[in-house]
Formats: sequence, structure tokens, C-alpha cells
Amino acid sequence: MRRLLALLLLSAAPSCADGITDLRRSCFQRDLLHHAQFWLAECIQELFSIEPVHLAIGSVEPGAGSFAYGLGLTEVQRLGQFEFLGTDTIVRSTDGSFLIDGGLTIALPTMGFTHVDQGMAPYGSSGRWSVPTSREVDGKASITFKTSRLEAKEQDFYGLGNQTQRTARSGYSLRLNDFGVLVNDPLYTWASVGFQADFLQPRVGLSSDTNIPQVRAAFGEAGVPGLGSYNDFARFGPNVNILFPPRRSTYFTLGAGYQFYHSIDDAAQYSFRRLNVSGQLVYHLRAKAQRRRIYATEKGVDAKERVTASSWTKNAICESERSGKTCTFGDLYVLTSAALSYTGGKSQVPFYFQDTLGGANFENSDTLRGYADYRFRGPDLMLGQLEYRHPIWGPIGFLAFYDIGKVGLVTSDLSFDHLHHDWGVGLYARIGNREVARIYLGLGTGEGIQLHPKLGTVY
Repeated sequence: MRRLLALLLLSAAPSCADGITDLRRSCFQRDLLHHAQFWLAECIQELFSIEPVHLAIGSVEPGAGSFAYGLGLTEVQRLGQFEFLGTDTIVRSTDGSFLIDGGLTIALPTMGFTHVDQGMAPYGSSGRWSVPTSREVDGKASITFKTSRLEAKEQDFYGLGNQTQRTARSGYSLRLNDFGVLVNDPLYTWASVGFQADFLQPRVGLSSDTNIPQVRAAFGEAGVPGLGSYNDFARFGPNVNILFPPRRSTYFTLGAGYQFYHSIDDAAQYSFRRLNVSGQLVYHLRAKAQRRRIYATEKGVDAKERVTASSWTKNAICESERSGKTCTFGDLYVLTSAALSYTGGKSQVPFYFQDTLGGANFENSDTLRGYADYRFRGPDLMLGQLEYRHPIWGPIGFLAFYDIGKVGLVTSDLSFDHLHHDWGVGLYARIGNREVARIYLGLGTGEGIQLHPKLGTVY
């Protein structure tokens, strides 16, 4: 064992040395220090992406502590046309919750109808890459083997349905083991198909928050499907993702997936099927702006504008793009999503697999931001969001939003009556193409002002 550990450390030493060199260049290079907004973003990005070992921060789950911190491991190896990405993350939250997540992704030549490598960003081209998400179409096919263990010490529950009361708040803890495989293949430059299969072990326990009632005491096991049972699940199903046009600032995405949840040991009492559909339109707001670029580093009178209060304000409102002839007012997002669950016979959807609205959901995606996390819960869901984002300084930006949606106990509940809605403003921080933190005020719900500080998924 000691010999194996020593061999691993020796083999990782050159990569560590290269990573430290990159970190030193990004955080201590003298030229970058004169441009604080760019230096800060590049330094933080390097700090949390240095290979093979780097720091990791994020959120285990909404409600499970303020934030999580730990270490991540990333290693990329190439063999001919194949690339291998090994990842491992261990983080612990401030309330004792933790997440252990590991995976191996094999990137291989795609089997599409067209040569999708043209104009794409293939796996491994930048040295750092990640598993594709529903909003990405990559230039290579991939097979990912994953395993994770999640323990969330506190999760809120307000009851089931669209008309629950805020005063009914209770708590539980959740442990979830996940072993699975994901397959993704881009058919075109704008579309990919995939398949996912998992073995899931959810376990519900007592909440660590002693200031609120336990779910068992507040609602009873009969009123909360899956609360008193210990079931293992097999989950599998196909998905399709569309990004059009690819690699543009203004684009449209569409994702759809159909999943089968089969409860293994209870005569299919908690087996169900689910259809998820989501769409997003991103519109890049531009205007003509014949002015010099205040961020230019090359010398010359026409290259760099003297930074004054007036020029800084103009650039903050409409940031000059690289051409120097246009500027951007930010981005407008229109997002819609729906989830429909289907059960057979006397089967039910366990409450821990039901969709939620309010704050952020179990995937850490924003829903109804004017409400508390997990405020409404049901097997079926519909959600619409309008959001405006604008960069302010370096990685920091401003956002404004309007959300509307509802949950249903059955599909017929998803009408346009009794919709919940909210609006608000906030700030976000982005490093590279990833959002690492956001904070916003949610208003207009009748349940007071909600202040939500959120971290992104583990970075």
C-alpha cells in the first residue's frame, strides 16, 4: 500500500509542479496586477482548477449548511483518439453535511451524422474539461462512470401540494448513494442524445435542526409517501439536448428526458416514470458604441481610453466589446421547464424524489426565488422565469428576475390558476463560464422579503 501511494505521489509530482507554476503566473504576474478585475477572476479560477489537486467550494444541498469546502482531484490522460478524465471531490458543509463524488469519463470519437468536430470545442483541447451538461453539445462522445455519497443533515418540508403553509415547516435529513453510468453522443453540432442508468439508495432520517418539528411528528408517515420505507431504486432513461445556433452569444436550448424509477424491494409501490422538458432563450443585448476600449493593454493613443469616472460609468452600463464598435447591455434569459410524473396502480412518487419550487431545488437550480427553499413540493411542476444579467466589475454582475410557477399532485393540477410569482434583484459572481456564487432579494410573495445567499455547485 505504501509503495502504491509513493508511486502515485511521484507520478503526480510533475503535474503538481506545472499547476503551481500556472497558479504563480496567474496570481503574482506583475502585468496582471494593474488590471484588478481580470487578475482577480484569473487568480480565483486557477486556485480552484489547478491540476491534479485543487480547492473545492460549493453547496452540498440547499439548507445543508451555509457552504461546503474541501478538495478536488482532476487528472486527464490521453491515449490515441481516447481521453480519460478522472475526478474526485470531497467537501464538508458548515453543518456537518458532506458530499463525496467521483467519476471516470472516457471521451471517444463521436458517432454523429456530420463531422461535429468542426467549430466545436473537443474534450481535452484546453487541458481542463468537464462532463457535458444539458446546456452543452461537445465535439466528442463520452461514457461516464460515477459514484457519489450525499449526506444532508437538514432539509425543509412544508407539506405536499401547491397551497401549503409556511408555518408548517418541518425537517428531515437525507442520505443518498448513487452509482451510475451516463452516455452522451453529439449527432450534429447542435444536438446530442444520451442515456443514463443509476442505482440509488435514498435514506430519510432525523433533522439536525432541533428548532423545528420532525416530518414524522408534523405530518405522520401516512401523509408523506416514502417517509417510513427504505427502498433501493433503479433509474434509467434517454435524453436529448439541442443548442441552436452553436457557439453563439444569442442562442436557444431545449432539453428533454424520460426516466423510469423502479423501486426494487416493495412490489413497485414507489415506482414511477417522469418526463422532464426545459427550454432557455438567451438574448445578447448589443448597441453601437464608437469609443475606445478602456481595457486594452496595447500601447497607442487610439488603443486605450483614459480611465475616468465618466468612461468607467459608460463601460459599466454598456461594456465595450473587443471590436470597439459595439457594446453589450447584458443578457436577457427566458427559461421554462415542466416535469410530469406518471404512476401505475397504487404506486406513489416518494416525497424525496418530488420536484420543489422555492429558492433553489435539489439540483441547486433557482426556482421561485421569493420563497424559502423547497417551499412547494409535488410530483408535477411548471415554471417560467425571466431574468436580466449585466456584468458590473470583473467577475461580479447584477441580476433582476421575475418567476412564476406551481406544483401539482396530479398532472391536471398544472393549470394557470393559483400561480405563485415573485420578483427581485441580486448579484452574482462568475469565474470563467461557471457561476460560483449569487445573492438576491426575493419580493412580491406575501411571505416577506427573502434574502438568499447561494453558492453554485461544487467548484
